[in-house]
Amino acid sequence: MKQPLYLISTFCSSLLLLFCFLLPFFYSNEIQEIIFINTEEGERLFPPYGPSPQHWLGTDIIGRDLFHQLVIYGKNTLIVVFTIVVLRFSIALCIGFVVKNKKGVLYWLMEKAHHYLSALPILFLVILFMNLAIVEVSPWRMIFIIAFIVLIEVGRLSYIFSNEIHSYYQQPYYEASKMIGSTFWLRLRKYDIRNIGPSIVILFMLELSKVMLLLGQLGFLSMFISQEYFTMEAGPVEVQNRFGTWGSMLADTRDHIRDEFWIPLAPIGAITFAMFTFQLCAESLKKYFSNLKS
Repeated sequence: MKQPLYLISTFCSSLLLLFCFLLPFFYSNEIQEIIFINTEEGERLFPPYGPSPQHWLGTDIIGRDLFHQLVIYGKNTLIVVFTIVVLRFSIALCIGFVVKNKKGVLYWLMEKAHHYLSALPILFLVILFMNLAIVEVSPWRMIFIIAFIVLIEVGRLSYIFSNEIHSYYQQPYYEASKMIGSTFWLRLRKYDIRNIGPSIVILFMLELSKVMLLLGQLGFLSMFISQEYFTMEAGPVEVQNRFGTWGSMLADTRDHIRDEFWIPLAPIGAITFAMFTFQLCAESLKKYFSNLKS
C-alpha cells in the first residue's frame, strides 16, 4: 500500500460525515428517557445503565441512550465547528489581503493581537466572555459566543496570511506579472490561490480540530453556547442546555468518571475521533501539496 495516509484520512472523514449527516435520518429527533427497568426477578433498576445490546454505549443519568445522542448531536457539532472556522478564515483572509504590505494601523493591530492573544489561553477568555451579564441573559447568546470565538483568533490568522502574501508578492515572477499588465483576477487564479491555497486548506483542517477541542472543554465545564434558566417548586435557579452538541454531553460528567465511566467516554471518544480525522486530513493535504511541488 503506497498511500495509507490518504486512504485512512478518506475513510475517517467519510465515516464522520456519514455518522453526522446520514445516520440521523434513521433515528428520531426525540431522545427517549428511561425512568426505570423491571427485571425478571422483579427488581426495579434505575439509570444510568451500562453498555448492553439495547444500549450500545449505555445511557446517561436520566436514561437517555448515549449512542442516540451522539447521532443526533453530531450534525449540530460539525455545523457549529465549520461555521466558526469558515467565518474566521473569511475575515482573516480579507484582512490579510488588505494589510499585505505590512503597513498601517490595521496591520499594527493585527500584529499586537497575534502577539498578545497567542500567549493567552483562549478557553479562559471565552469563559469570561460567556459569563458576562449581557451575554448570560441575552436571547442572542449563541450568536454572541460564536462571534467572539470567531474574532478572538482572527488577529493570529490574518497576521499569518498577511506575512505569507507579502513574501510571495516580492517574488520576481509576481512582479513580472504585474509589469506586463495582467489583471487582478488572473493573478488571483494563477498565483495567489496556488501559493497561499495549500496553506489555507491545511490551516483550515487544523483550526477545525482546535475548535472541536474548545467545544469539548466548554462542555466539560458546563458552559453552554445556548441555555435557559428554570426552577422547580421554588427551588434554586438552574441552567439547562438548549443546543445539544458532543461537548454539551460532557456537562456534569465529572462525578461519573470513576463509576459510570461510559457516560463521559462516549462524547470524549466522538470528539477525539473528529479531531483525529481533521489532523489526518491536514497531514494528508500537506503530503499531497508537498508531492506536487517536488
